[in-house]
Amino acid sequence: NTVYLLVVNHPDSKSTVEVFKFQEEERSLLHLKTITHELLTRRSLGLQNLGPGKERDEKGTSTLLLSYLTNTPVLNFDTLVDNISVDPVTGDLWVGCHPNGMRIFFYDPENPPGSEVIRIQNILSEEPKVTVVYAENGTVLQGTTVASVYKGKLLIGTVFHRALYCD
Repeated sequence: NTVYLLVVNHPDSKSTVEVFKFQEEERSLLHLKTITHELLTRRSLGLQNLGPGKERDEKGTSTLLLSYLTNTPVLNFDTLVDNISVDPVTGDLWVGCHPNGMRIFFYDPENPPGSEVIRIQNILSEEPKVTVVYAENGTVLQGTTVASVYKGKLLIGTVFHRALYCD
């Protein structure tokens, strides 16, 4: 019944995974270790990288992954979507967002980036339900990137600020 949080970090243009243990009684995270490996790469996407992915099967035959792609509904938001977490119990999507993307890219402590969390229910239906569950201007939490739910509690993470645990 232990809950772990794995956070991808990019120090010095490399990639690491930070492993934390959630301590429910203390409402805190305990850093356990940092995972590094040469196969953890930070891929930069650009126009030269776009296109169908390629994979090799056990015989070394190259196959295109394009056949696995299907059209899905598109939702438009008036916010910059960052990371999406899936609730393993309900299937709801919890989305960390930036209400003003320019503030996250050009950080100014006098005009901090706001925070927003969106919950999307029934994503595969004709009309998914979209709810803003947290929104504020950066005075409490700056630059939300991710949100996740555990036992009815919401944990919100940020780029360079702190985390927020909501009852």
